[in-house]
Amino acid sequence: MKYISKERIGVDIGSRSSYEKRIKNNAIVGDEIKKNYDSIVSGFKRYVKIACFAENYDNMLMWSHYAKNHSGYCIEYDTRKDEFFDMLLLPVIYSNERYDATPCFITKSPNISINPILYKSDEWSYEREWKIFGTTDIFKHEIDCLNLSKAISAIYIGAVTDGKDKDKIDDIKNWGDKNKVQINKMRLNQGKYKLEYGSFQS
Repeated sequence: MKYISKERIGVDIGSRSSYEKRIKNNAIVGDEIKKNYDSIVSGFKRYVKIACFAENYDNMLMWSHYAKNHSGYCIEYDTRKDEFFDMLLLPVIYSNERYDATPCFITKSPNISINPILYKSDEWSYEREWKIFGTTDIFKHEIDCLNLSKAISAIYIGAVTDGKDKDKIDDIKNWGDKNKVQINKMRLNQGKYKLEYGSFQS
């Protein structure tokens, strides 16, 4: 990831607040930003695709937030088994300061489309998140890159799945048997606030 310093830009851009003030006081620039903002954002959403990953399968908050309160499942990938991860997987940067895109705007750096996606408040650092960032033209020409099934190394079923999920769980178990992928069942530790797992048959 390349970052551009004020020294490399060669101009004094000042602080973010002073730059925003200059834009605010320039009616023409302000009107153009307002007019084009929605179309820029919607176009970005159509053109850019993002997938998010975490380092840990046993994070209780992640199971609560992203797996229907422990009733979903977690897919584990061995990133060494698919070059797609090497090509596009990047770590999230956690900070207590908002990302300032001013240098990228001024220099028209291509990083303007990447850097903001990779910054999050350090309140979220427990997620230990990584992101795959790509554009629709990449996926159009590299269709197989979206199929990461050969890199799946394990699947973890949530700790509070119930009878209504039986058919889905059976499908996952059958897929695991067919592809020689371990299917595990998460469970809450009885003495500590932590998650454990065992093979689904246990």
